[in-house]
Amino acid sequence: MHKPNGLTLIRREDLPHALYPLELQDFPGIGPRMARRLEERGILTVRELLELSRPEMAKIWGGVVGERFHQWLRGDDTMGIETVHRSLGHQHVLEPEFRNSEGAWMVAKKLLVKTGVRLRREGYYARRLALHMNLMGDLRWGQDVKVEETQDTLVLLSAFRKLWEARPRGTPFRVGVTLLDLIPKNRHQLSLLINPHRENLGEAMDRLNAKFGKDTVSVGGLYQYKQAAPTRIPFQRVPDLEEF
Repeated sequence: MHKPNGLTLIRREDLPHALYPLELQDFPGIGPRMARRLEERGILTVRELLELSRPEMAKIWGGVVGERFHQWLRGDDTMGIETVHRSLGHQHVLEPEFRNSEGAWMVAKKLLVKTGVRLRREGYYARRLALHMNLMGDLRWGQDVKVEETQDTLVLLSAFRKLWEARPRGTPFRVGVTLLDLIPKNRHQLSLLINPHRENLGEAMDRLNAKFGKDTVSVGGLYQYKQAAPTRIPFQRVPDLEEF
């Protein structure tokens, strides 16, 4: 509701009619496949979805997720579902002033730093980094590289520079970075090639920014671009408060 950067307060007494104007796929958890499944059962609107009973939702979703969805739509609190990430990333459509080599580089670098913060906060290590880009003229490009199992932003930036050199020439329109092959922190293998003190540095920067405000401490060269690529509320997930 009210994107981008919209914040809407829905009171319990506003339910369920406040949800009626939405489309089914406006809800996280209802993608194209689930929408088709609902359509096969004659459910085309949010009003029709809300008329389903809890057992009916459980049957459609195939278990407890459907029951939780029934509760969420009615404003009930439920126990969170533990999420196991296979990837983390950010992408951004460049403002006109950043649609050049330097601007795209700095925005993509900022996205990587932001993704590194999420990686540490959510307790993962990455083993692969991908850079993807859209250029004017409908040209799409992407490439990835293996990295030593890490959550160190400086290690990721070193790999990022190599990917950047391989990019095609042209006018960039959208840039994105993705960390892949994630490993939970409790399964992390210690490495002789990674300095653990460097990882402590990243965590220290995260704590300073959490305490004194976002971008209080940043990687060199990014300060003048701190207003670029602001955090938005995407369709796939709701960002944590620390990301704004």
